[in-house]
Amino acid sequence: MITTVTNFTDQHGLTHEAPVFAVNHANLNKYASKNARFNEEDGSYSQDSSENIRVEYSVIYWPSEQHRLDGKDPLTYRDENDSEFLSFETEDDQMPIVEQAETHFLNTVIPNATA
Repeated sequence: MITTVTNFTDQHGLTHEAPVFAVNHANLNKYASKNARFNEEDGSYSQDSSENIRVEYSVIYWPSEQHRLDGKDPLTYRDENDSEFLSFETEDDQMPIVEQAETHFLNTVIPNATA
């Protein structure tokens, strides 16, 4: 999905009045962990487990819709640490990952980047 945002200032300090963003790449990683511990008092084992779901993604953008329509090369979004890869933990592995990445970018990253 391609999304237009109002007033975005990039990592170079340039303000774009109506940039157009798209998720360039996204992946979802699930990590499962199981641990067993020996209980010395009764000789039994206790077991616990956990699961972590992480979405990692990158975003490209054009300064305007016209730049995109004209076939101009997109720019790569970089955060305040100059990283092009963004990530977050989620509990939802059913929602499409591009949709999760877009939601995170628009609701969490952009508001903080333009503050």
